[in-house]
Amino acid sequence: MVLVIFSVLIKSNSFFFPYIVPRTIYLQLIAEFLGLAALVLIVLYPSYRPKWTLLSSALAAFFLAGLISVIFSADPSKSMFGTIERSFGFFNILHYGILFFVATVVLRTQKQWNIFLSVSIAISLYTAFNLLSSVISTNLVPPTVAGNPTFLSAYLIFHIFFTSFLFTQTKNKYLRAVLGVILSIQVSAVIASNVRGGFVGLSSAALFLAVYSIWKHAKTRAIVGGILIIIILSYGFVFVNRFEPAVSSNPILQRITNFSFEDETIKSRFAMWRIALEGIKERPITGWGRENYSLVFNLYFNQSFSDAKVAEIWEDRTHNVFIDELINGGIIELLAYLSLLTVIFVYVRKNPLFIGLLIAYTVQNLFGVDTLNSYLPFFLFLAMLNAKDCYASREEIPIAFKKPGLKSFAPVFAAFLIIGGGMFFSIQSARGNAKIYQSLIDMSRNDYASFQKSYEQGEKILKPFPYIEAEAVTLFSSLVSRQASDFSKINNYPAYITQLVTSMDRAYARSKAEHRFALSFIGLLLNNAILDKTYIDKAENILRELIAVAPDRRVYTATVLSAKQIRAFLEQGKK
Repeated sequence: MVLVIFSVLIKSNSFFFPYIVPRTIYLQLIAEFLGLAALVLIVLYPSYRPKWTLLSSALAAFFLAGLISVIFSADPSKSMFGTIERSFGFFNILHYGILFFVATVVLRTQKQWNIFLSVSIAISLYTAFNLLSSVISTNLVPPTVAGNPTFLSAYLIFHIFFTSFLFTQTKNKYLRAVLGVILSIQVSAVIASNVRGGFVGLSSAALFLAVYSIWKHAKTRAIVGGILIIIILSYGFVFVNRFEPAVSSNPILQRITNFSFEDETIKSRFAMWRIALEGIKERPITGWGRENYSLVFNLYFNQSFSDAKVAEIWEDRTHNVFIDELINGGIIELLAYLSLLTVIFVYVRKNPLFIGLLIAYTVQNLFGVDTLNSYLPFFLFLAMLNAKDCYASREEIPIAFKKPGLKSFAPVFAAFLIIGGGMFFSIQSARGNAKIYQSLIDMSRNDYASFQKSYEQGEKILKPFPYIEAEAVTLFSSLVSRQASDFSKINNYPAYITQLVTSMDRAYARSKAEHRFALSFIGLLLNNAILDKTYIDKAENILRELIAVAPDRRVYTATVLSAKQIRAFLEQGKK
């Protein structure tokens, strides 16, 4: 089980999105191996079989709602296997359920959980140091080992509470001192990440715990109350002086004090939520399917919703988990998700620390998205709660071997076939991703023969995954378009572009609702119009189709003007 928590550190530069794809595949492989091993264990040793709990039921209902949303999805394949950028389709989500089951089976006592949490906390300490050292040395927030400060913030928030939990569990003053230092580093990293949602979530939890402590504990009432007043006054002072150079020049202070509704990020959030609500009106019961918000964004984009430029091009998330669940699976999935949160509250209602964790996670999700970095600690936390419910006694349950019949292994065989079959597709999509990415490297090295080989292999591998193939080629084309002036200097450049145009043409024909693909295709055509003047005609035809769907999008009308300008230049014999 310890191998699972190392997934947050996995990275490979052999893929598009090196922080996402390799760690997703790693987590899936580990989860599947452990899941099958756990099934064999409970067949051979029935005493290891966990009982069915209220939390198990709530989680099963959530997964069932997710499966229903896949069946009724606007793009079932995409909802099942996800995208390259997110790798968060239903099949991937299912693996967190497998880990929940495995952890419940093998981590049966609080002592075992404390050891497991200690290892996870040690990894979180490394990620926190990684962020803080970069911020201190450069005064900038780096990509972090999570790939994104937002993802790291969500991950660290869980571990702040895991560390606090172990702090309350031990009486050893030296261990408490170590945990206290770790806690301060984790909190500092969340603040330094410059992620507003994480800061608000953690602050909300801290406020709850402070109020609870004042209410319940008379001995610490004065101390906690005094600290709370000092913090509130300090923040108030910084907020009042937010326009002063000392505050406005500091990216962290500027971020946590800027809550204006005129902020472009906030305006874009409201715009995305309103677009989502328009889409929900069309599919209120079962939603659009996981990973399909981009379709809703294209169909219901309305410039009047917001003047924010952030949301102009493309969005695949609403940056609100509750609205995301509505988009993913309609009312059915939202109710299942809310039921799960309610059951979690029932389990932790007597533990103020875990109530604080639930508050922090929920508030943070009002402004963010779930990823591997938040889902992994979330499901492991659920498993810890479930294990406590399953095994009321802290004593080890006697191990009793039972000679199984062949029928007893039927669930193991079924799970192997289902999960193994799904895993084959996941590995294939990752291989295709790697091949297409390798072809980009081959192109940059001016090695046309290698490019052809890797590119054609990638397309062949991804043929059963039309969306992922289109996404990979789109990513390739976007990178080429951005660096057209550099790439155009290599030998056989027209041959590369001809092959890319052919692929993008096919991708657009398959996924016309994905305007991101179309925009990338248009960029490729216009940036290389000097090679073939018909590229402008093709680009303009695609633009007409896009405008017919979303006439309010300024990016389309601006691109029309660019196409006309490029045509005029070429007619004048200019490059």
